[in-house]
Amino acid sequence: HVTAYLTQGGYKALETLVTAQSEALEDIDAFRAHWALRRETIIFTGHPTFILSQAARIALAAQAQANAVPAQPAGLPDTPITLALEQSQAEKALSCAADAVFQLNKAILKEARRRFPHDWRQVRPNPIGLGTWVGYDMDGRTDIGWPAVILHRLHEKKVRLTLYGDRLSAIGGPVAAVADQLKVARDLLEAHITAFSQNLDNPQTLAAAANRLTGESGHLTSLSSIIDELEAIAADTDDEMALSILAICTEMKTFGLGMGEIHFCL
Repeated sequence: HVTAYLTQGGYKALETLVTAQSEALEDIDAFRAHWALRRETIIFTGHPTFILSQAARIALAAQAQANAVPAQPAGLPDTPITLALEQSQAEKALSCAADAVFQLNKAILKEARRRFPHDWRQVRPNPIGLGTWVGYDMDGRTDIGWPAVILHRLHEKKVRLTLYGDRLSAIGGPVAAVADQLKVARDLLEAHITAFSQNLDNPQTLAAAANRLTGESGHLTSLSSIIDELEAIAADTDDEMALSILAICTEMKTFGLGMGEIHFCL
């Protein structure tokens, strides 16, 4: 049952689904409007996840992919279950989900290219969003303060920039310079992640970390110029490369510099 749930026919099934849902869309305007509309935002929680240990979760996923029954019982949860563990596991789950959303958006762009070969580059799908409260929700928690929230967001920014950079590096050619630019922005985060990983109970230490974060130049705080540059490249390249580039542009517009929306109660 788990295997059937996880595979769902693979990414090829996404293309079949997109084709079926697009049949009634008669022109490019209808196609763009349909797939630009957010249908669902998937919110990742931590409640059921940490009943299993991290090792058991990995084993369960591997057995499901192999269509096999786990040979060993799940065992007890990890101890202690720390805030850092919760947040890192949420990041990994969001990374997997981001790959799935990326493949869905590529399937939509492929269908647009097939149906509307002269206008398909106008399409920017956005049917699925992602979010999480793990590592951010302060309701009833005493171990999540504002420094922790900032640290988690810095981690997410690093993961997201790495993901974008890897996708662009795989394309290479005209987008290699953009990939390098994102790598520089990612590397700038390391000092800030280190600073906010300290014990920040001391006001001077907190002020130093905050001032460094807000005072340094060179931070990437928006992807608007990056998206503009990539879209210009996509407009002047072949269809296959353009599809890969525009899929990344779509991802950037949906997720920006985080792994998803932040949900929390204060």
